[in-house]
Amino acid sequence: MYIVLMVNSDSGLPAGEPVKPAETGETSELRAAPRQRMLKRGRIIMNSLRSTFEVMVRDMSETGVKLKLQDAAWQAPAVFELVIMNTDGSEQARRVCEKRWQRGVTLGARFLDEVPPGVRGN
Repeated sequence: MYIVLMVNSDSGLPAGEPVKPAETGETSELRAAPRQRMLKRGRIIMNSLRSTFEVMVRDMSETGVKLKLQDAAWQAPAVFELVIMNTDGSEQARRVCEKRWQRGVTLGARFLDEVPPGVRGN
């Protein structure tokens, strides 16, 4: 006799079982807007447009974004400009972000309504 246990790949819990945020480390109930999963190229721009770092946009909502960095040793600045790229390499969107958390190569940021002084090269 074999027992097959289906496992939810996101949480490691049996499929169909309710997943509580504490079990997954997710804080989705605290988000101001639902996020849409995606996999797009992006670029963090800082130092008045003199420094750029390539990133992957993992998910995004109206209020924020989750990014994957190329290097865990690099700490993103507290405020930065994010350029989201189209598949052809053209610019899709440009947003000013505030870093909310960073764990290794993954970081979460919220979009700011105003551009803080010194972020955009005027």
